[in-house]
Amino acid sequence: METKLTKVIIGGKEYEVTDKQAQQMLDIISNDVEQLKKDVEELNNCLTWRIIE
Repeated sequence: METKLTKVIIGGKEYEVTDKQAQQMLDIISNDVEQLKKDVEELNNCLTWRIIE
């Protein structure tokens, strides 16, 4: 069975991974991004913004 490799670049370094590995990496990164969005939203809800002239 032939395994197709996909080139992935993370932190400026190239890696050759299988399609399945690339999908797993993408899933993890997507989950991290979603968590960061939630964290930022929570922080924005806690902050009071003032305009300084």
